[in-house]
Parts: sequence; structure tokens; C-alpha cells
Amino acid sequence: MIIDWRCSNHDKWIHPAVVFLLGYALSGAPARTHADDSADKLSAASVAASEAQTKKIQLEIRQLRNNEWAGEYYFRDGLGVNVRLVLAPENGFVFSWHGCLGLYDLNYGSVDFSNGSVKLLFKHTNAQRGFRGIAPELLPIRWGDRHYLIPVNEIMEFTNAINAGTEPALSGGRS
Repeated sequence: MIIDWRCSNHDKWIHPAVVFLLGYALSGAPARTHADDSADKLSAASVAASEAQTKKIQLEIRQLRNNEWAGEYYFRDGLGVNVRLVLAPENGFVFSWHGCLGLYDLNYGSVDFSNGSVKLLFKHTNAQRGFRGIAPELLPIRWGDRHYLIPVNEIMEFTNAINAGTEPALSGGRS
């Protein structure tokens, strides 16, 4: 199944169909349990840091010209899943996942664009467990007027969706 994320800036789309475990993103980070990291990443201090970083990213996006991947992306399924990814070259990224019960996941950090892919370098553990996580490496692809960020391990699924005619979708959401 292909999941499209619509970008509210520059009509871009992101497709993170597979969310997977990254492990500890910061080298030299002390070992800690997933439960401890979840409390840290959803703390008031972490939310405040992510909001400050989001403002810096949005300002950078407004000043950028012709960047193929920087933008503000979101995915909604209409059933309570609301995921947002805001990213830019200098100020990094902020990823948040909200649902019916509030904030499910939050992560932020820096971005490395090299060898044609966008790599998210996480402040907190990025693990798939229920409503958590995002692919740590995304491939920018332009298809017509749309911009996509495809997880590098899902490029074949995206290609098959293009060939099958299910992508580009006529509207946001699942296709």
C-alpha cells in the first residue's frame, strides 16, 4: 500500500510506507530503555525544543529557492492519524505523529543530504512500535508537478504504483 504525504509548501508529497527501527541516532548516546526515551521525547522540554526548531525550519523554507525536498509535509488518513514532517537543509527536521489520544511520537534533529538521499539524524530513538517512527533515509523524486520523498527501501513499491496507475493519487491520503 502506498501512503502519500501532501506537502503544504510547493505541492510536494512524501511516501514513507515503511517505518522501521533506526536505533540510537546520536553516536555516543548513553544506553537507555525505549520506555525512558519515550518519556524524554514526549516531555514538555522536547515539545518546546521541537516547536522552536519548527519555526526556524519554516523561516528557512520561506527563504529557499528551488530546493527539491525542503518543505512541510503531512499525512492524514481521516481516521485519527495525523503525521507531519517539516525539513530544511540547515535547520534539520521535526517529525510528529498525532492521533485521537494526543501526541504519539515526536522526533527532531539534523538532515544530511548526500548521494541523492535525505538522511534524518534523530535526537531520540526512532523505532516502529504502533503509532511511532519514520523512515530514516528518503529519496527525493519529482513526478510531474509532485515531489515525493520515498523510503530508500520502498523505491520498487513506488515504481510499481506508478506503473499500475495508482500513483499519483487524485487526492491526498491513501491510494
